[in-house]
Amino acid sequence: ESLALLLSSGSSACYGLKHRQQSASRLALSTSSSTDSSSDVEASSSKQWQPKVKNLKARRQLLRGQKHNSETIGSMGFHHIEFYVGDARTSTQVFSSALGLKIVGSTGQHTGNDQCVSYALESGQVRFLLTAPYSQQVVASPSPSSSSSSDESQEFDAPNPLPGFSPSYAHNFFGKHGVAARAIGIQVENATQSFAAAIERGAEAVVEPTLVMAFLAPQKKLKKER
Repeated sequence: ESLALLLSSGSSACYGLKHRQQSASRLALSTSSSTDSSSDVEASSSKQWQPKVKNLKARRQLLRGQKHNSETIGSMGFHHIEFYVGDARTSTQVFSSALGLKIVGSTGQHTGNDQCVSYALESGQVRFLLTAPYSQQVVASPSPSSSSSSDESQEFDAPNPLPGFSPSYAHNFFGKHGVAARAIGIQVENATQSFAAAIERGAEAVVEPTLVMAFLAPQKKLKKER
């Protein structure tokens, strides 16, 4: 009986050992399968999109080897930034005193412009143009056919209005944005050719190139003084 008990105990021990070995093999199998799945995920993630240029140095090297021909309007640089304001005179004083800009030009009723008043400020190569529309009820006489206050029903009879300027649009722009940049002036070699090149490439025309005679007077006077 003791021998039988020993044998039975041994068999149960052997059975337990086999059971442990099977559990260990199953654990190893599950571990290997999880490792394989994680490696598959890593492999699939590595196959996803990766940037061609990894850092700024590589980007510079890439750009140096490329030839760009994006310059089509003959630009020479930025000339000025125009801001729409509510009170051009007060805003000009603020810009001048705070930033040290000098007033180098102006347009308004004193130059035959009954649509807006603008002041040009300059410091080195930095130029700002501050523009405020006049009140439409003051500067424009109503048309005989209508008494409404829209641009179509008002006659601006000043000799030198600013080309392309819309008082109603300027009022709406300032009412929506406050003091904000409205336009950026780019200095080009030939305005007519630059305009044609921009239109050819999809730009929308607001006003064709126009020579503003009032802006030429100070330059001619300066040449005479020299």
